[in-house]
Amino acid sequence: MRMVKAMLMGAMVVLMMNPTGILAQRGPENQDREMRIEMMKKRFLQDRLELTEEEEKDFWPAYEAHEQQMKQLREEFDQGGNPMFLGDEEAELYLDNMIKFQEATLAERKQFLGNLREILLVRKVLFLVHLEDQFKKEVLKELRQRMDQRRPPGQKNQQK
Repeated sequence: MRMVKAMLMGAMVVLMMNPTGILAQRGPENQDREMRIEMMKKRFLQDRLELTEEEEKDFWPAYEAHEQQMKQLREEFDQGGNPMFLGDEEAELYLDNMIKFQEATLAERKQFLGNLREILLVRKVLFLVHLEDQFKKEVLKELRQRMDQRRPPGQKNQQK
């Protein structure tokens, strides 16, 4: 249980960051955290999806290819920095790139989910989407709890 909580904390930290800036810092500590989160997410999905051996044989390579593509898109569109400190022209470019990133990730997601329809029953594809959302919510919940524990007593539970 402690290991799961520790892994959830690492995942929460990553999820709270700007999605396009998650992979910008490529130190060994961040790579290790990223790998632990990926393993935790895979176990989370594996435990709940209840795939047959035949489904697993096709699902995991497709899922890992999709995750790799999403990672590549995040790296490609990473803009770093704080957009609040940009001039007007730079802010325009930042916004344009953000929209391009969202369009590219949506296109990848649509292709991935379409491909999964050939591997899994549609109900399992929908369940996967639900599980991914559930994983993110659990990670964020754990992060909020840990952040709340670190706040001074007078400041707890102010942000929900």
